[in-house]
Amino acid sequence: MQHPIVKQILDESDLPVTYLNLGATFMDNFFWMKEGLTRERKLIWHNRLIPFIDPRDIAEVAGRLFLSDNHRHIGQFHTLNNGHDLMRFSDVAELMSEVFGEKITHDGRKERFLQAYSQQLGPIASELWEFLEYERANEVVWARNDFVERTLGRKPVTVREWLQEHADLLLK
Repeated sequence: MQHPIVKQILDESDLPVTYLNLGATFMDNFFWMKEGLTRERKLIWHNRLIPFIDPRDIAEVAGRLFLSDNHRHIGQFHTLNNGHDLMRFSDVAELMSEVFGEKITHDGRKERFLQAYSQQLGPIASELWEFLEYERANEVVWARNDFVERTLGRKPVTVREWLQEHADLLLK
C-alpha cells in the first residue's frame, strides 16, 4: 500500500529517482528459519513460489546505479532477482538436503508457521502469513530476469551458493 504513495511523492518531487523493486525474497531470510533447521532439520515457512536474491547483490546494484553516469536509469523501475532461482520452499528444503548432506524437511502449514514465529514476531506473524498468502495468490507474476547480472557484470549469488556459504550458521 505504501509503495504507490511513496512513488507518487517521489515522481512529483522532480528528484532524479531510480526505483529498485525487489521482486524476490532475501536469502538472508533463511536466518529467521534457523531454529527449525537447528532443532528439527526442518524448514518451517510458507510454501509459495518466489524468486530469490542475496541482499549483497542488491547493495552492489544500488551502488553501481548510484555511481553510474548512465542517466537512462533515472525514472526507471527495475525489478531485481538473481535470474536463476524461482522455487517453492519445499524445493529449497530439497536443495538444503543436497547442500548440507543431511535430510531437511519442509513444513508449510499456517499453524506450524505461527507456532514457530509468533514469539519472535508477535502479532506481526499473522500479518506476515497473510502477506505470504498474497504473494502465493499472485505468484504468476514472478519471473526471473537478468537485470542484476547485466548491472553487476557477473552472475548473482544463487541459493545453492548462499547455502554453501552459510551452512554452518544455519545448522549450529
